[in-house]
Amino acid sequence: MEFTKEQLITHITRHSDEISRLIKQQSHHDNEYRKKLLAVNEIALAALTAEPAKCGHVNLDCDDGKAVCLSCGKVWEV
Repeated sequence: MEFTKEQLITHITRHSDEISRLIKQQSHHDNEYRKKLLAVNEIALAALTAEPAKCGHVNLDCDDGKAVCLSCGKVWEV
């Protein structure tokens, strides 16, 4: 099963809202687990909705004597 980025964002947001509602409604021992789930959802949403970073040349691939920035494509001889 494949999902679009928008479908994933919608699903994660809906799931986060449900977890938040359950945390507020119930004071069970499961709340710590739910808070961890909520944190994971927030991380996933941040990754899906983040703007591409300005190139700082930290995402490099070194192969065949060349270093290539995987973000912007700049090439260096090494």
